[in-house]
Amino acid sequence: MPYLVHDTTHPSYPVSRHPCLPVFLTLTGVCPQVRLQWYNSLIGKFPNLHALDTGFTGSGRTITCPPYLGFLEKFLSGQPHASPLQTYRGVLTPNDPSFVHAQRHLRGLHELSIDIVTRGHNAPRAAVAVIRLPVLELLTVAGYYPASPLAWASHWDLPRLRYLAVYSNEGDEYYLENALVNFGSKLTHLYLRGAFTPNSLVGLESLCPNLVCLEMDWTDVFLSFSCPKTLRTVIFHNTAWLFHYLQPSFERQLRKIHENPKEWQGLRMIKDMTVTSTGEGGRLIRWWTKEDFQAMQRRGISVVDREGKPLRVGDIKGDSGADYPVT
Repeated sequence: MPYLVHDTTHPSYPVSRHPCLPVFLTLTGVCPQVRLQWYNSLIGKFPNLHALDTGFTGSGRTITCPPYLGFLEKFLSGQPHASPLQTYRGVLTPNDPSFVHAQRHLRGLHELSIDIVTRGHNAPRAAVAVIRLPVLELLTVAGYYPASPLAWASHWDLPRLRYLAVYSNEGDEYYLENALVNFGSKLTHLYLRGAFTPNSLVGLESLCPNLVCLEMDWTDVFLSFSCPKTLRTVIFHNTAWLFHYLQPSFERQLRKIHENPKEWQGLRMIKDMTVTSTGEGGRLIRWWTKEDFQAMQRRGISVVDREGKPLRVGDIKGDSGADYPVT
């Protein structure tokens, strides 16, 4: 799960409390009838269920045998005197109508985390059904080629959404801006990992005027971003993986921050999750320049490692006295 989920007061259920499928239960080679019987045996057994996990990985893939089409609706409608489900984490296919039909059982969801998994090689059409989840606060969507998670979810009606995490590995994700136009106005935390179009965050200050924390993970595109007035923390993941052709874009973004103090006056912290003050590893932080780091210090912006420990100028560019291993 992205760092933002653990760095907030959102009442997320610990995984150990989820009735979930064991990792080893892949059901490989098992006939469809046995699989159907196994899932059907769960129906009606959890009248006080608040959280359900059917194999969510956060990578757009599945390591378990996902439920058959239509299972979710059948499962939720079959619970006697069921309490409203508050957390659902699972695997869905874009052509599964059961999620649409199960909406009446999902009105109380506060947290939804789903892998959009396709079977076959053709990219599915974007879903046309509008999903309304009136009290949902946290949404995590992940999709692996050829599935586009935001093509499936960007048009939903989510009036109270505050936390959005997207992992898109289907090529350039074209639906991020649509999603932020639709439900970005109340977002306080945004996590992005994967391949997005380069200009997806150019209008971030107007799309997400209440954003407090922005987390960015790297693949093959660096997303330049503007600054909402409320933005306090920027978190970078996997900066050691920056390809050489992305390094100039990263440095331009840092200069954009420290050279425009009025625009970025609310920013208080940059956390580099690649750098750690514990364990063993290399000591070179090559992706920061000393000039950019010192400029951040003069601006009063803290640059810290994964544990929140401040970096020093000697940690930058392989100083012999550096004591921050890089993992």
